Amino acid sequence: MHFGGNESLVLALVSHSVEFVIIGGTAVAWHCPQREARDLDIMLNPTADNSKRTTAALRSINLHVTDYDWFSVPGRLVKLDRHLFADLLTPKLGAPTFREVSIDAEDAVMFGVHVRVAAIPAMLQLKRLAAEYGDDGLDKHLRDLALLERALADQNWRPKHCRI
Repeated sequence: MHFGGNESLVLALVSHSVEFVIIGGTAVAWHCPQREARDLDIMLNPTADNSKRTTAALRSINLHVTDYDWFSVPGRLVKLDRHLFADLLTPKLGAPTFREVSIDAEDAVMFGVHVRVAAIPAMLQLKRLAAEYGDDGLDKHLRDLALLERALADQNWRPKHCRI
């Protein structure tokens, strides 16, 4: 489901033991294969240690972040559009926390390494907030909500293990 450009990012995050969960369109597509994902949204655990590991991971693929604590602040968003098709973010205040999203996240394989993908209930919360906040793509968020609600209702459909 996901190709090429983001492989170096995912491999760097995993090799530097960064705590992250796949969210956004890629997570929706993991649960609902009819959804096409164009980019990769990654929620980071906003701790000082994880921020340092994230910074080291980005530097290892020649993406330079000068502040080691940048990703320890709530509500951060780094768009890697120039280099990759990915966004790195930390949870906004008032939104589900990293712990809340990651606790029920599901195991998946992406680019040959193990990653965690936000579960449908967490994705429903995140998509509802995105629609409420008026984030870009309201129609897309509403379509994603409908897909996720159908997938949640159909308990027999969802795969237990998947490669993305």
